Amino acid sequence: MKVSVIMAVFNAGKFLKPTVESVINQTMTDWELVAVDDCSTDDSIEILRSFNDPRIKIIEKKINSGAAESRNLAIQYAQGEYLAVLDADDISYPRRFEKQVDFLEKHPDIAIVGSYADAIDEHGNKLFDIILPLKSEEIITRLLFESAMVQSSAMMRSVAITQNSLYYDKAFTYVEDFELFQRASRSVEIANIPEVLIAYRYSPENITTRHYKEQSFLAIRAIEKHLQELQIETEPVQLELLQTLLYDFHPFTRVERIEFGRLYYAIFCHCKQSGSFSDAILQAYFMRFHRLSCAGKWGYAKVLGSVLDLLPILKNNFNQLNALSFVLFFKKTIALEVYQKLFGRNNKSMPI
Repeated sequence: MKVSVIMAVFNAGKFLKPTVESVINQTMTDWELVAVDDCSTDDSIEILRSFNDPRIKIIEKKINSGAAESRNLAIQYAQGEYLAVLDADDISYPRRFEKQVDFLEKHPDIAIVGSYADAIDEHGNKLFDIILPLKSEEIITRLLFESAMVQSSAMMRSVAITQNSLYYDKAFTYVEDFELFQRASRSVEIANIPEVLIAYRYSPENITTRHYKEQSFLAIRAIEKHLQELQIETEPVQLELLQTLLYDFHPFTRVERIEFGRLYYAIFCHCKQSGSFSDAILQAYFMRFHRLSCAGKWGYAKVLGSVLDLLPILKNNFNQLNALSFVLFFKKTIALEVYQKLFGRNNKSMPI
């Protein structure tokens, strides 16, 4: 068996039929679909049973326990060399399996591969393009702060999943994919293919829509865990500021801006010492965060004056080799922001 499709199903009847049809219509025919129903109360089971295809395997759970456990159960039953994740309301385009298997067989160093995606509404109308970093160093840098892969585009080597225990953690419900890819980035290589291979559906029933507050809270907890595993120490106030910048924006005071600068400096030092992170994406995130932290009244003056933040940010760190690099990194950010404010231009090289 070449590909096992991993699908968690819970009250997905509204969109399930076209999702399963998108698997059946793949150009690659050597696949199985392992669909785990999590005690649905709608017609999901009936829809799954309506497909007369022996490659579709249905597992019915007796107790509702969430998508993470459903996906882990599907992984246990899967027989394929590769595991293709597909949420029950998304669409795999016809050549997805063919292209991703070809990519993985040509790149034995890559354990997980995703792709670009179309964002669609509940009626299947395209909303926008989802463009993500391609290379492993770009992906692991973005994963410091945000997701870098559409879950329904992920195809994984089965052996890499089992050898590294890369299963979904139900403690991170609503962001279990983000946490999984963060964890995976610490042990395997990840990539994205620069082609649109799936459609990701936004709908009123979508988790991102219904559970935004819980999702943002758990995303910060996942970031905290990830940074700890990378031996980057964080303070509670720094995580609160990160939540503010990523999800609940309000302008920072200078004290808050300095505190956040200390966190970013610690991240910067780790990335430099590791040598496996993308300088361009690290710079892009710093620009984004710094610009937001200097927003509000007197924002332009805050940008210019923030160079004075360097002294308290680097306090007790002047003897570290990375201090000078961070000063240059910081000043480049200020220069780019001033340039953009004066000329109203964006730096096209920034991949965020």
